[in-house]
Amino acid sequence: MLLNITDILSWAYEYLIRKFAEGQGQRRGGSAASLLLLKGENEMNQKWMRAISQLKDTLSRTQKDLELKAIIEARDEVLARYQPVFSLEHLPHLTQEEFSSFLYFENNKHWTGLHRHAGKLTADMDALRHALAILLDENRPLTERFTEVVGASVVKGLGKGLASAILLAAYPERYGVWNNTSEAALKQLEIWPEFDRGLTLGERYAAINDLLKRLSDELEVDFWTLDSLFWGILKKKENGET
Repeated sequence: MLLNITDILSWAYEYLIRKFAEGQGQRRGGSAASLLLLKGENEMNQKWMRAISQLKDTLSRTQKDLELKAIIEARDEVLARYQPVFSLEHLPHLTQEEFSSFLYFENNKHWTGLHRHAGKLTADMDALRHALAILLDENRPLTERFTEVVGASVVKGLGKGLASAILLAAYPERYGVWNNTSEAALKQLEIWPEFDRGLTLGERYAAINDLLKRLSDELEVDFWTLDSLFWGILKKKENGET
């Protein structure tokens, strides 16, 4: 019977753990905690590899899944339209119509439900422009600006999902999306990070973005496509697929 790469690496980790245990048994004062640490690393690596495998499988199905294919293929059109809109140079001139258009799936071609708070978001355009200028200013640490704008709710309706989608639109090579869909998919894949208590919202997003970057590199896809795959992962579960 042929073994896949997950089986091989799993066997290798188990072998190392056994050898470690044997060595500890031959020494006085061997550390049981060290053995448990190795086992924990083994479990984490197996979960990571299963997650990568599931995401690759979802990516391979895009030609058959027309909805997912349409979202992925819309990337260049959407970025060409909204990257200039969310540039720091244009923000002082951002109109209500420009911003509101991004909130609708027919225009962003990726996210639904962003328009629910359109009225609150654009009630004070000066406040919105100011908040976006902070969020998109890469001269400041991500943790600070995300916490200041999103964590403090300086603009009603500007939550983590919309804020990170705007970051992706403005800087598509540097930021991924943290919304209910991506969080649910990462939890389903068993690679959602555990956060220390007391972390700010910005610190949490920065950690999640690091994870998204690692996934993006591993899969050799951009953040837009990766976010699409998360939707595909949840869709497979809803359809009862494995």
